[in-house]
Amino acid sequence: MTGIRTMQDQELFGVQASLPIKLVGKDKLEKIAEGLKKKGLWVYFGPKFVIVDLRSNTEGDSRRVYNISKEIQDPDLPLMIKCAEGMFGNHQSEAVVVCGIQGAALKPFWTFENYSPLRVPANCHALFSVPEAVATIRARQNGHLLVVKHEIMAVREDKLGGAWINSTVVFDGEFTDIHMALPQYEAAAKAALYKMALKEPFEVCYCSK
Repeated sequence: MTGIRTMQDQELFGVQASLPIKLVGKDKLEKIAEGLKKKGLWVYFGPKFVIVDLRSNTEGDSRRVYNISKEIQDPDLPLMIKCAEGMFGNHQSEAVVVCGIQGAALKPFWTFENYSPLRVPANCHALFSVPEAVATIRARQNGHLLVVKHEIMAVREDKLGGAWINSTVVFDGEFTDIHMALPQYEAAAKAALYKMALKEPFEVCYCSK
């Protein structure tokens, strides 16, 4: 069963812009970063990239659109999906694992073992920042699995002003069926089911080192 998800999933935590220091220049980026901070945006100055959290608003069709500030408007701007692994749903009854669009393990930029001043979702175990597209595996208490692909939608013209995440369900069923339907997600699905069965303290159980 497949379909478009219009709801805002708890594991989707936002869209970020990535500004390469080597391409833009350190001095110029420092000025841009200061201007964005004054606007109240969260800005991280890393060794190779400046990462900016984009603000969002909700349109009439309930689509959450992320706005790109004029200082960083560029049709070739790399955009990333910030998403979370953890226990979500009503009463934390669903375990979510994050993986690559083809099921590969990803490296989180934050895990629950580490202190961070970042705004972190409740019941989150790890945060990931993934360019352009990502997949999430949601395991429920009855062993049911939901695999969803999330993709940043922004054609060249739209990307200058904003972007949004389009989420598509690619698998909705039991683990016994995923091997035949989508074998690339089998390892991530096992990790999600394992997380569902864990007792506290939870752990990040599907990531690359």
